[in-house]
Amino acid sequence: MAAPLLRICGNSGFLALYLGGGLASSALCYWWYHIVKHYPPWAACGASGSVCAMLSYVACVAPTSQALIFGVIPMPVWLAAGGLFAWDIYMTLTDKGITQGSGSPGHIVASPGHVGGFLYGAGFALGKIFRVF
Repeated sequence: MAAPLLRICGNSGFLALYLGGGLASSALCYWWYHIVKHYPPWAACGASGSVCAMLSYVACVAPTSQALIFGVIPMPVWLAAGGLFAWDIYMTLTDKGITQGSGSPGHIVASPGHVGGFLYGAGFALGKIFRVF
């Protein structure tokens, strides 16, 4: 996914998309878990929010390009991204993946972070399409 994105965005655009997606992911995850849900702070690590931002960006600028699910099942990237976004919204709103052990969520997937990445990627794409930046 990186090579086509580099051709579309350029080096600085790719860096802004990747790092911005990570920051948006962390910010939304922090807001959801600590401000809205009032869970105690805990450490989290991962780059999935940045990956979701890149997927969302590609879905906006090249929606008919193909994604291979599990490396073999072809699907339009807009459908793959839309399905993952819907799944992460569902998991965020229902807290299905959270286990309440020692007072902090024990799951390994921070779905609100994915939502933040998807929203940032779509916003980044719209900014490029409408020449905001």
